[in-house]
Amino acid sequence: MNAQAKIEARTGATVSAADLRDACVLLRMAVARKSKVPVLTMVRVATDAKGLVMTATDLDVELSVLLPSDAVEAKGAVMIPMHRLEAVQKAASVLGEAQIVITWSDSTIFLSAGAAQARVQTVCSVSDFPAFASKGFMPHGTLIERGDMRRLLALSMPCVSTEETRYYLNGVALQAHEGHLRAIATDGHRMAVIDAPAIDWSAGNMILPTGAAKLVMAILASRLTRDAYVAVDIHDAPKVRLTVGKITLSAKLIDGTFPNYARVIPERGEGWDTIDISVSHMQVRTLAAIAMPIQAPHVIRCVALDANAGFMWVREADDAARFPIMGTGFTAFNLRYVQAMTALNPVARFRSKRSGDPAIVTGEDPDAFWVVMPMRADSVGYAKVAEGWL
Repeated sequence: MNAQAKIEARTGATVSAADLRDACVLLRMAVARKSKVPVLTMVRVATDAKGLVMTATDLDVELSVLLPSDAVEAKGAVMIPMHRLEAVQKAASVLGEAQIVITWSDSTIFLSAGAAQARVQTVCSVSDFPAFASKGFMPHGTLIERGDMRRLLALSMPCVSTEETRYYLNGVALQAHEGHLRAIATDGHRMAVIDAPAIDWSAGNMILPTGAAKLVMAILASRLTRDAYVAVDIHDAPKVRLTVGKITLSAKLIDGTFPNYARVIPERGEGWDTIDISVSHMQVRTLAAIAMPIQAPHVIRCVALDANAGFMWVREADDAARFPIMGTGFTAFNLRYVQAMTALNPVARFRSKRSGDPAIVTGEDPDAFWVVMPMRADSVGYAKVAEGWL
């Protein structure tokens, strides 16, 4: 009898199905998508005094999520395949079950959502899980309001480069500027410079990789986090640890030097805004819809902003489309960049000294601006791609 009871003893907890669903969305972003190492496709699930702690990693980021539970059975940890957790939470959604029971013995995992039950044999040992270093992080006491963090990343990430050859541009640079935090991102043709005057920044300069930045945005949008602040800790590896309530993200930083972005920002001296043109998201969206049949999607399309004539143009061969605008001067840009600027700002204001100069773009946010390289175009919209600044 005692031997049988020992065999059936299980470790685990009962958690909310809604919490597990939201956790799976985040954990999926941290799990290695295609890996020949089985443990990287799994989630480390461990009991805690407050519930279950689920941890996933792809060796570049490590994400830990605490799912609260009042029904914790003993202490322990196990590796569970990511797709198994996703399957049980989907079953709970179909059956309308509010709770999911996750337990395990020495060699078997039990997943239960009402009538839906699964028994899975363990494949990997917890000792195989490549955890990030938990020691070595230096608390800087930096707290960023979640709204400020979301704003910094949302306004800068569209300008991040995707070219792997310039790896130091594959992320958002966080730097101190006049004592406060500034986020910068560029792909060599456009650049975002976003300030957060309310945040004192002493954690030094860092480049947050795109994958980690996307994960931070997902965490801030998750129902699991309602905390007002993001706590930032630095590791000398270099790594960063961001904590939002019950969720902790540790990520490798890009080990490189971000370019001197200040040298490409046009000086705002006399006559710097000789060209001053404002376009709205509705105007650009309408023009893009009209111009869509003119060129193939993979072709770089130029939009000529001819405020002197009162129109913006898209032209290719004998086909053309135009839409009314207001302002002064003439300049031209990659249509995709103009679409991105108006997606971030309901009305984007493009200002520069001359037609071939980079333009400073501003919107409603007084602490944010962008720099966009122009395209060479004549007064009827024919264009040539201009060189980038990097």
